[in-house]
Amino acid sequence: MISAFLAVTGGFAGACGGITQPQWQLTKEAARYAGLDPLLLTALTWEESGYCKDAVSSVGAQGLTQLMPATAREVGVSDPFDERQNLYGGALYLRAMYQRFQNWSYAILAYHDGATNVSKGNFSAAGLQHVSRVLGRYEGLRSSPVWNSKGGNPWR
Repeated sequence: MISAFLAVTGGFAGACGGITQPQWQLTKEAARYAGLDPLLLTALTWEESGYCKDAVSSVGAQGLTQLMPATAREVGVSDPFDERQNLYGGALYLRAMYQRFQNWSYAILAYHDGATNVSKGNFSAAGLQHVSRVLGRYEGLRSSPVWNSKGGNPWR
């Protein structure tokens, strides 16, 4: 069933081989804790790291949801490479960005570019592309017969 997910969402398997069933369960838990659609958090995490828990970006963002160290501390994450902590932290941070901007595109852009930049209207080309990819992947997941907003399970 993973191949069905990859086909629907653009075929990106990531260096780590894609999302695992335990990661999907944690993603659902973290999203629900933060009041998010699990598929939105899945789309964001997929774009951030390809579900590679040990990912580190060139600017120092870490873990599944690619939290910067200061942001990780802000949302209570002491170990950004711990999948549970990172997913919960990423979910809480995305929720905070939505509460600040009241718009999912701006929230995702702020997640990528930083809230201060978005507040000032400083949008990077990479950030705008990121928003497009996250929302495109989210729509693909929502319309998939394998994944759905009711918490579909691609492993059954």
